Amino acid sequence: MDRPRLHALVAEIDAAVPKEHARVMINLYGGGPDECSMVANEAGYLRFGVELLKAAFATPGLHDRADAIPVELDYLFTEDSEVHLNWFERREPDAPPADIGWSLRDFAALAFGLFLVALAAIGLITLFTWLGAHLTSRL
Repeated sequence: MDRPRLHALVAEIDAAVPKEHARVMINLYGGGPDECSMVANEAGYLRFGVELLKAAFATPGLHDRADAIPVELDYLFTEDSEVHLNWFERREPDAPPADIGWSLRDFAALAFGLFLVALAAIGLITLFTWLGAHLTSRL
């Protein structure tokens, strides 16, 4: 792959396709993210492609994340677009994902685990209290 040549071609296409009047709308038509539609005008499809091509050469490290890259798409999306893409990462296929710290899912799993431990402790205390009271009443 001739990276300098590809970079030059992307820059040439970027300069040739104006941003004005380029519009993209992405909407969910079904029950999940796998059921989306994209409607765009010719300039919108061309600019969308150009912005994704530019992402291949973007400098990573956006927002203190090693893999995050800047991709400029906000100007393309129409106001009634239900989907706006706002986070992009570039990693090589064999690279492990960057550690992003604690997510909401991590906190929820920890809270649920602590809740189960607390329930188990309450259950054991109740059981031993009942057993103690039951055994002492028989003596």
